[in-house]
Amino acid sequence: KQWYQRRVAITAGILDENPELMDDLYKLLRIDGDPVDMSDTKLDLLAFPEIFSWGVGGKRGFRGEEAKPLQYEKCRLMSCNGATRRHVQHLFHLAGECERRKIRSSIFATLKNVQDIGNLDTASLLNKIKTKDSALMRRINKVLRLVPNTQAYWESQRAKLKAQIEKFGPPTFFITFSPAEYDWEDLVQHLKEVNNDIPNVDDLSTSALLNKDPVLTSVYIHKRFDALLKFILDAEPLGKVKSYFVRHEYQSRGTIHFHCFFWIDGAPVIGKSSDEEISSFVQRHITCRLPDPVRESSLLNVVNSYQLHKCRPYCLRKFRSKNASKVKRQSDLGNKTDSNVACRFGFPRPKSKKFVLNEVLTSVVARKAKKMRKRLYDLPRSEDERRVNDYNSILSFLWSGNMDIQFLAEDTHCITEYVTKYITKSETSVIDMNDADLKDLSKTSYQNLSKFAFQLLKSREMGAHEAADRILQNNGELWRSSETFVWVPTTTPNKRTRVMRNLKDLEGQRPDSKKIFYDDWVHVFYPNRPRTSEFDNMSLSDFVSQFEKVTGKPNMKKEKSTDCDSALIPLL
Repeated sequence: KQWYQRRVAITAGILDENPELMDDLYKLLRIDGDPVDMSDTKLDLLAFPEIFSWGVGGKRGFRGEEAKPLQYEKCRLMSCNGATRRHVQHLFHLAGECERRKIRSSIFATLKNVQDIGNLDTASLLNKIKTKDSALMRRINKVLRLVPNTQAYWESQRAKLKAQIEKFGPPTFFITFSPAEYDWEDLVQHLKEVNNDIPNVDDLSTSALLNKDPVLTSVYIHKRFDALLKFILDAEPLGKVKSYFVRHEYQSRGTIHFHCFFWIDGAPVIGKSSDEEISSFVQRHITCRLPDPVRESSLLNVVNSYQLHKCRPYCLRKFRSKNASKVKRQSDLGNKTDSNVACRFGFPRPKSKKFVLNEVLTSVVARKAKKMRKRLYDLPRSEDERRVNDYNSILSFLWSGNMDIQFLAEDTHCITEYVTKYITKSETSVIDMNDADLKDLSKTSYQNLSKFAFQLLKSREMGAHEAADRILQNNGELWRSSETFVWVPTTTPNKRTRVMRNLKDLEGQRPDSKKIFYDDWVHVFYPNRPRTSEFDNMSLSDFVSQFEKVTGKPNMKKEKSTDCDSALIPLL
């Protein structure tokens, strides 16, 4: 220790006498070599020698059977080699490769005013593209498909959700499921068994164990939620579900939680059904009671662990309402009461002996004016239950984590519109497309869109769980629905836009081929529908809703050969 102190004193004295040495001391090491190209076939071998210790087995290495990029990434993440699966930097490398590949394939060309194209064949189109025909170039637009979690991405999903609401009416229930992964003993035991190659794995804390293997932790959470969703659909604890919509959200870039809309067959609607029907339906599926400690001890443990709300800085807000519930907040100077501060979730909730149905407009106005939240209804509560969050007994017990359930069905759609915007909100960390420079005249439209897309990728915050899910779960999407959505253009023929085939496809076709666009509903499938009495009087809307497009050769006989790459099969 004395030797170390002398060295520090000598070093400090030298720096005092020669301050110019300070710059050299803290200067980053200069590397004269060229940086590694991202397209280098040995990139992963060079970046992760601890994984590829023999210098073989990388993504672009030789294999007897070629593996598709996504297949390779999934195999790496689900590897039985624990060290490979647990390597967080390798996880983010694979997620980045996956995102970059999706961006490259997401930029496509559309052609405006397709009615004026006439009988343009492949050879003529390629010639116009190569000679940069000005008339054609003015009509070609480069379009960037939606990059996940951006504002444009969630606006598109919001439009789909609104279409779902238009078809089925207001959703009956809005439910949020948050995992309690630190308390799930079966998850902890599973991770210990799978990661038995870690020295003294049994001595690791639950937090340390979950952090070491985020891939399997996330996989387990998804499987648990999928099992719960299947139970909701099959066992009907909420009633018969006729449709649903789920959003996956990663709060503070951490663990996933699930926001769900459920449409229940035969559910009452505020404004159309009687107050007695609504009261009976809500209280049959939603409760805030404290379970009996003798007959329902397991459920009571779940409620006490996950459904009792404790106010923290996260939920405390300053509201304009002078009648807001007062919450004591600790200050650095001691205990003080801020008269303008209240819980934004409305805790402690009002004590009531009976079910109370409030006015829809007052509830919506309070939310938008940032006043104290007024709920659509109040459940019967005793004094001891004022901090119990609403739950469904069966689902709460099976999930064994926090859940929040709300009844939303009202005929004005005011609350539905508010919650729809909430469930499809975008990240605040993502740059806005309106602020991006997409008009760099020195670059092509493809280069500008590519630059913007990669800026979006760099600006995003992504945790380890989301990185794993983008490869392993739900085709990388952040939402799922029971419905299939199809975009059908309704503009007049002289203003329609169609997606052009890419240059590689065009060059691989016969010169006299007329197939310069991808097949779509309006121009290919609907006009070429079977000429029978069933289809002659079928509208475009009915045709699209009853059939789906499949690529390749379906296992069924075709009545008539058509000049298209896809076929239609009826929806079951």
